[in-house]
Amino acid sequence: GRDVAVHRAADRVPAKRDEGGVQVADKTDQSLDYVPSRDEAQQEEIELMEATGALKLQRKEEAYQARKKWRQKNPSPMDKWEDDMEAVRMDTERRKLWGDLRWKSGKGRRFRGKRILEKETEIKMNRGFPVEDTEEDDLADQQQDKEWLNMWRACWPAQESIDPHD
Repeated sequence: GRDVAVHRAADRVPAKRDEGGVQVADKTDQSLDYVPSRDEAQQEEIELMEATGALKLQRKEEAYQARKKWRQKNPSPMDKWEDDMEAVRMDTERRKLWGDLRWKSGKGRRFRGKRILEKETEIKMNRGFPVEDTEEDDLADQQQDKEWLNMWRACWPAQESIDPHD
């Protein structure tokens, strides 16, 4: 099916005729007056840059870049220190990204100091002496509990007032 269609289409393509049709003018080696040569164009560009002040600015920028390059090769102690600090900062960023270093700002819970914890436990334990409960205190506490329970029961509504049909 497909091969037959391709052959039919190929049969309809017209055959190439002998090529002799287009005539080309002979090339001349003379330069065209209205197209400036590369040297002339460069010279014109430089004159234009000098007239606008761009050339002076470009020379300033080149001198600045040269100084910057020299400064990178021969850093002063202050520059060296700044570079070291930048390296440390980038290293901490990398460690945070790769999970070597935890994000500290409010991400995890704050672990309190060991001394604070020890002090609190010491206060809790009554500075080393366990709190001693006497028999009278126990009896008084039990009496208080009973009183409170009776008060609670007294204010609790009776079963009939909650559900009279029960």
